[in-house]
Amino acid sequence: MRKIAIILLLLAGVCANAQTVVPAKPQKIYKKQDNKGILYFEESSFGALYKTNGWGFFYNKTKIIHATKKKFWEIEFNKTKHEKETKTESVFTQGGPITPKNYYYGKINSLYTISYRKGYTKVLTEKSLRSGVEISLNTSYGVSLGLVKPYELMLIYGDQTTDNITFKTEKYSSLNASTFLDQNSIYSYAGTWQGFFDMKPMPGATARIGLAFDWATFDDNITTMEIGLNVDGYLLNVPLMAVAKNHQVFPAMYVSMRFGNRK
Repeated sequence: MRKIAIILLLLAGVCANAQTVVPAKPQKIYKKQDNKGILYFEESSFGALYKTNGWGFFYNKTKIIHATKKKFWEIEFNKTKHEKETKTESVFTQGGPITPKNYYYGKINSLYTISYRKGYTKVLTEKSLRSGVEISLNTSYGVSLGLVKPYELMLIYGDQTTDNITFKTEKYSSLNASTFLDQNSIYSYAGTWQGFFDMKPMPGATARIGLAFDWATFDDNITTMEIGLNVDGYLLNVPLMAVAKNHQVFPAMYVSMRFGNRK
């Protein structure tokens, strides 16, 4: 009985010590959900581009076929300029009906284009890490609608040595060619909206090839820079200049930035 009592006293002491020991609370580990490896089906993005002969902006919709191949369509609005366009300062100072604006000497029309393209993306190198860069080859082609808008100037008519002069806003024609191309008769550029309702359509086609670099931080984001070659062609020569050769085909290098998301 004495041995049993001693054993019970020892067990009671162990239990008492065990009750005073508080088990360590496991530390919480917070980790941002990782989307790496998630299968995406489509992309939506918008962007802007600068060409060696103009600028534009666009919307892109892409369907992901598999990991290395995609197909897309995009619609774009851009402005194309002639390589001989040079901004000229008016020879007149303040004192007329408006402050003179600089103008492009010899320019007779502006060209704006709405294009629809479809194409394919070939992924050349996938991102190996979250901070990596994906490189792709994009090729596309489509149709264009060129809008040729008259470039209007404010011209001076009459004897400039007297007050017997008249200011007229006019577009280029065979009747006013001598005045339109006389810098001493050009007072100012008339403004961007002048000639808007006199635009004429010019059908055409477009094609593009470029390398795209996507370095977005997360897989569901798109942050892409693309560089490449763009070619726009029209049914007829586009009359942009009166003092230089006009063209039917407009090749140009371009760089674009595109932002969007995948889902």
